[in-house]
Amino acid sequence: MHGTTIKIKMALGFFLLSKKDQSHQQWSGGQTTQFFIYPIHASYENRNFIFRISSASVTEFKTVFTNLMGFHRSLMILSGSLKIIHHNCTPKLVMPYDCIEFDGGIQTTSEGIATDFNVMTSKLATQKVRFVQLNTQHAYSLDLLGENHFKGIYLIRGQALVSTRNEYRLNEGDFVMLNESEQSTATLIPESNISIVEVDIILEAEQK
Repeated sequence: MHGTTIKIKMALGFFLLSKKDQSHQQWSGGQTTQFFIYPIHASYENRNFIFRISSASVTEFKTVFTNLMGFHRSLMILSGSLKIIHHNCTPKLVMPYDCIEFDGGIQTTSEGIATDFNVMTSKLATQKVRFVQLNTQHAYSLDLLGENHFKGIYLIRGQALVSTRNEYRLNEGDFVMLNESEQSTATLIPESNISIVEVDIILEAEQK
């Protein structure tokens, strides 16, 4: 996509996908749940997305990962554990809240039973994924860097409020995506001890 310029016609603002509204699909190793895909009319099956955020259960002890050539992947274990085996590489045991990154096109298999959190980005975006724990004494600032920056929060456990122009309650299993046209700051306010996955996606403004 040389010479491509990404321009968001309108900032997303605030997108909330509650646990009760999430839909699930089967894959060869278990079940998958898509939280967010961009552009919003893109399709995972057609591989025409710039980034995708999802979770998957791995219920088959030995699984083969889908070939996603042209995409960079981050995988964080939420429960259980997986031994990740890349072609011609030393196997790596991934435990809860560990995060590994790898080329989606490399031949990859896994051994183990787990639930994981997945972020996939094309060459038109970069990603950062982190695990964060917070208690009720600490509000957490969510810096929004402008229209090419998307910040996702997945609430693993607990309850919290997200304060932007308005306040929204997050319950366990909810996912929220923030994207503003101008730089701003939102606030995550724990109502109990909470654990989250925080995702930052930066779209490349221009591809030289």
